[in-house]
Amino acid sequence: MLQFFQASRTSRAARHLWTILALAASVAGTMIASGTASAQSQKLIDAAKKEGEVVWYSSHLPPETFQLVSEAFARKYPGMKLNIVSGASASVYQRMMQDARMKVARADVLSTATTGHFIDLKKQGMLAQYAPDNMSKVDPIFRSYGDDNYYYATEAVIFCIAYNSNKVADADAPKLWKDLLDPKWKGKIAMGSPAFSGSVAEWAAEMVKLYGWQYFETLNTQQPLIGRSVIDGVTSLVSGERMVSPTLVGVALASAKQGNPIRVVYPDEGAVLVMMPSAILKNAPHPNGARLLIEFLLEKEYAAISAQAGYQPPRSDVPPAPGSKITSEIKLLTMKPQESLDGTAMVVKKWQETFGN
Repeated sequence: MLQFFQASRTSRAARHLWTILALAASVAGTMIASGTASAQSQKLIDAAKKEGEVVWYSSHLPPETFQLVSEAFARKYPGMKLNIVSGASASVYQRMMQDARMKVARADVLSTATTGHFIDLKKQGMLAQYAPDNMSKVDPIFRSYGDDNYYYATEAVIFCIAYNSNKVADADAPKLWKDLLDPKWKGKIAMGSPAFSGSVAEWAAEMVKLYGWQYFETLNTQQPLIGRSVIDGVTSLVSGERMVSPTLVGVALASAKQGNPIRVVYPDEGAVLVMMPSAILKNAPHPNGARLLIEFLLEKEYAAISAQAGYQPPRSDVPPAPGSKITSEIKLLTMKPQESLDGTAMVVKKWQETFGN
């Protein structure tokens, strides 16, 4: 069962990654579980099969990609049914909270792009604690995320600098985040707004950590073209209206795959890694199915589908989308959950004061 709400900013950005989904389908169709399940994992599988299904409320992937996930889950766990309710982060969160107010338990696992959702749910005692076996297989930067096994980063997106290679020579492209403050880029920068895009807010909070709010006061004098999402920035590069843009690697590479003159730079200070959490709900009607789904979200099969849709997989043993890099090869900047929540709230407030949008 796949249900869809109106797409959010995150979902709209993801829809521009369709051009690489054919490869994802190929990967998902050919990958099989390796090795034999441990006694502990087989016990969980057997218990989950007695429940028969699991319900996932998620905003993490493009809608069409969820079908690949559902098929891969069914192949890996015959007899299990994965029911997915998909939509914007705010939509699936509100749907889950509406269920809670009605005292109806429908969702087993919640995945959104908003860290604050999970901090609040933990404070309200609405999340179940679980230590996934597969957490030992993900990269250290993903293992260190979360809060005492109440939620986990099951994928991420990465902020880089993109540029129009027809207008900017590779040697002249910005190599540092602070290079965007060089007067030569005045009137040539396009970007999204943290008031509308959570990932832009995370990037902006990291810039404040590096350089203070003065970074954005100076950036404002560069007369950037500010849209809503990261897609708007890349669209401006493709049209030639602007030359450089802080944006998501997946969005930029998807545009390049369509034949557009877009290239990316991983800045020397560090690319910004924006974590995307998942958690088991305390009142999950299928608790064993929920634990099995979390294990699956950390498996190679799921990571391969996520990676080919333009997301950063949490495992270095899964190739990223063509043109991007595995996590261990990238210098990364990332924040702990509470730091992210506090930092993005500050950015949104000060952004409106400085930029007026």
